[in-house]
Amino acid sequence: RVFVAGNPDLPHYDYYSELNDPTYFADTSYSVIGQDSSMIMNYSIVDDYLVTHKNNAENDDNTNLRKGELVSSKAVFTSQGSYQTSGSLAKYSHANLENEPVYVTTDKNISAVTPSDVLGERFSQERSYYITRALEEETGLEDSFGFVFDKFYFLACANTIYIIDSLQYSVSKDRPLSHRQYECYYFPNISARVMWEENNELYFGMADGKIKKFVQNTPNDEGAAITSWWDTPFFDGKSFADKKTF
Repeated sequence: RVFVAGNPDLPHYDYYSELNDPTYFADTSYSVIGQDSSMIMNYSIVDDYLVTHKNNAENDDNTNLRKGELVSSKAVFTSQGSYQTSGSLAKYSHANLENEPVYVTTDKNISAVTPSDVLGERFSQERSYYITRALEEETGLEDSFGFVFDKFYFLACANTIYIIDSLQYSVSKDRPLSHRQYECYYFPNISARVMWEENNELYFGMADGKIKKFVQNTPNDEGAAITSWWDTPFFDGKSFADKKTF
């Protein structure tokens, strides 16, 4: 089925197609998700539930869960409750990273909808602590585009691509409510508007209509040399003596 939303007059309504027929939407095939003060932004999948993300719901109930059932041979989608999560700021930023729905929040960070270590109840946890300051200073973050490729989450915003690496994570004492923070990077001066995967390669489309791709193991950028350097602290044995190893 296809689920669609975005009616400016009914921002909390969405509509679903017939099974295996995305061209037909019955008159009664719609759902009302929360109040009209918050807009449906995007969807994700958690276990067997369809998760509907909103942008500014009361009491932070921005994530609604629905489960599909057959009642008298007719499909019925019933609400199974909601999670207290940060609102979604960028409707195109949603993606699944290692089974975690991630997105750009109204707090201007990248968060995941993930279970609590204590109660198991899901809520949003920040994953982008190391680039949060840069994200806060970005203009046009609401138009950013998110995509997952090879266990990395890429967020294209204006002239920069921000990246979080799910293979490398740590715990930050400055974010005690988030049980992990991912290593982060950024690619400056790349004005990607959309991204996709094709033949195991990452492509992106630019605002001017050009299509490009990232090529691995290439020592130049479209023929231009890439300037790079590696920096380390001094290995003089003094500042590291208390750790006994280098």
